[in-house]
Amino acid sequence: MTTSTVYLKGFLLFITTLVFEGSQKSLSHAETASVLLRSRLQPAAAEISPEEIAVHSGRREYFEVTKPIKLPSHTKPCSSLLLNHSFANTINLPPFVTTYTPSKKCGFEWEKVILTWKATCKGWQYDRISAVWLSGVEIFRTCTAEPTAKGVEWKVEKDVTRFAVLFKDMQTLAVSLGNVVDKNYTGIYNVTVTVDFYPQYKQKGDPKASNHADAVLPISLASPLNGGYWFQLQGETDVRSVSVTLPANVYRATLEICVSFHGDDEFWYTNPTNDYIEANNLTDQIPGNGPFREVVVLIDDLVAAAVWPFPVLYTGGINPFFWKPVAAIGAFDLPSYDFDITPFLGVIADGRAHNISMRVTDSLKFWLLDANLHLWLDPNSSKVTGRLLEYNAPDPDTKTVNSYRGLDGKISIKASRSIYYSGYVFSSYGNITTSSLHSYKFQNLQVYSSNASVSFLEQITETKSKATTKIDSQIIDLEEKESSYPLSLFYVQDNQPNDTIVANASIAHALNEHVKISRKGSSSLHNSQAADGLIVISNNLVTNIGWGALRQNYSFQSEGDCYYRSLSARNYSLLSDIVLTSCTFPDVPN
Repeated sequence: MTTSTVYLKGFLLFITTLVFEGSQKSLSHAETASVLLRSRLQPAAAEISPEEIAVHSGRREYFEVTKPIKLPSHTKPCSSLLLNHSFANTINLPPFVTTYTPSKKCGFEWEKVILTWKATCKGWQYDRISAVWLSGVEIFRTCTAEPTAKGVEWKVEKDVTRFAVLFKDMQTLAVSLGNVVDKNYTGIYNVTVTVDFYPQYKQKGDPKASNHADAVLPISLASPLNGGYWFQLQGETDVRSVSVTLPANVYRATLEICVSFHGDDEFWYTNPTNDYIEANNLTDQIPGNGPFREVVVLIDDLVAAAVWPFPVLYTGGINPFFWKPVAAIGAFDLPSYDFDITPFLGVIADGRAHNISMRVTDSLKFWLLDANLHLWLDPNSSKVTGRLLEYNAPDPDTKTVNSYRGLDGKISIKASRSIYYSGYVFSSYGNITTSSLHSYKFQNLQVYSSNASVSFLEQITETKSKATTKIDSQIIDLEEKESSYPLSLFYVQDNQPNDTIVANASIAHALNEHVKISRKGSSSLHNSQAADGLIVISNNLVTNIGWGALRQNYSFQSEGDCYYRSLSARNYSLLSDIVLTSCTFPDVPN
C-alpha cells in the first residue's frame, strides 16, 4: 500500500485486511475510514483496559435507540413463529425460503401487527445486510451486529401493520442474510422471527379511515433465488424495471421505496469528484463520482419519486468501537421512503401493464433496491376512472466547486430539485383529487489538508413533502413532512514508526423529522449521535488497540405521546442512560 493511498483515504482509507479483537478479516474500501466531527481527540492510543474487557466477557446485548411501539392495552396478542434459522456460509446462495400459513386462531382483523427479529452470534464476523419478504414484498431490512468472541444478542421490533393484508393469506416467506464462515470468519447468525397479532374491531367510514392497504404489490425480482428479491444495481447506468398491472378499482396508492448502499458506495457521501481523482493519478484506486446520490423511480418514464437517502452507518462502519453496544441510527431497522402516487392512477389503473423503473444517480456498485406498492380498493366499484392533471419534475439543479492543489483542498457540491403532480380518480366515494409536492436541498463540503492526512466533511440533506386529498373540492386529508439529515465527519491520521498508523476520528449525525397529519395532529423527532474514537493500524491491519465513545439524544413528541432517551457509552459499556416518557424534556442539543 503506497503512502499516497493511505493519505487520501482519510475518509476513504483503504486497508486490505483487518485484525479486530484478535482475528483477521478482509476490509471493504472504507471499512476502516474513521471520520468525525466536534472531536475531543485523545493524544495517543490506549489499549482496552482489563476492566473493560471483563465487562464484555459474557454475551452482550446490543440495541438501537428508538421509541417503543405503543401497543393496544385492551387485548392480548396472538403470536406466530415465522422463522428459526442459522445463517452460516450463505454468501451467493439463495435466501432461506419457507411457506407462511396464517393461523385461524389469530383471526384476520388486527389493530397492530408487530414483527420481532431476535438474533445471536458468537465469534468473528462482518456486519451483514438482511431482509424479510412475503411473496416479494419487503417488510423488514436490517444490518446485523458485529459479534465478539463471547457472543452478542440483539432484538428489533417493527410495526408491520401496513402489511396486514399479506398475513391473511398463504405467502412465500424469504429471508436473505449473505454470510461467510471459514477459518477467519467464524460467526454464525442465529435468527428467530415472530409476529404478534393484536385483534381489532373492523373500521368503517370514508376512504381514509383505514390505515391498512387492501393489496400490496412487490416491485422487485420475480424470484429470490439470486440472493433475494432486491435489485442489485451495479452503477449509474443500471436501470431495473418491473411491469405491473393494477386492479381497475384502485382509488389510492402509496409507493414505499427500500434502499441500502454497499461496496464502493457504502460511504458515498465521502467520495471525491472524478476530476480530483484523475488530477492525483488515483483512478481505479478509490471510489469517486462525487458525494451526491439520488434514487429515482419512474412510472412509464415519468419521475414519480426521488429519494435523497439518509446516510445509514452499519455496525462495523468507520470505527467498530463506536457501535458497541449502541447501533447507529437506522442500522437495525433501515428506513424506507413513502410517496403518495394516487395522482398517477388515472394513467396506470387502466387494466394495462405499466413499467416502474429504478436507478441511482451517479452511483457506483452496488445498491440494493426494491419497492412496495400499497393499494386501496373501492369495494363499491369494479372500475374507477381518472386523469393526471399536472406534472412537473425538472432535473436536479447541481453545482460543484473544486479548489485543490495536489491532495489538499476543498470539494463543494450543492443540489436542489422539486417534483409536483396532481390528478383525480372518480370512485364511489366521489371525485378524489390528490396533489403531491416534494422539494429537496443538499450540501456537501469536503476539506483535505496536510497531504490529505486530515479530512473534514460536513453535509446536510433537507426534504419537504406535502400531500393533499380532496373529495368533491373538500379537503379530507393533509399530510406534511419535513426531514433533515445533518452529518459531520473528521479524521486525523498520524504515521508512526514500524508501519503503524494512529487514526483519531469522530462523527456527528442526526435524523430530524416533523410530521403534520390533519387527522392525527403533529409529531417531531430529533435523534442525534456524536462519537469520538481511535484505532491503531499496524502493518495494514486494524488492531484491537483503540476505543470508541458515543453520546446519543433521542426525543419524540406528539399530542399525548412523548419519549426521551439520553445515553452515553464507551467500549461495550453504557455509562449513563436516562429515559423519560413525560412531555417535558431536558433542554439538550439535537
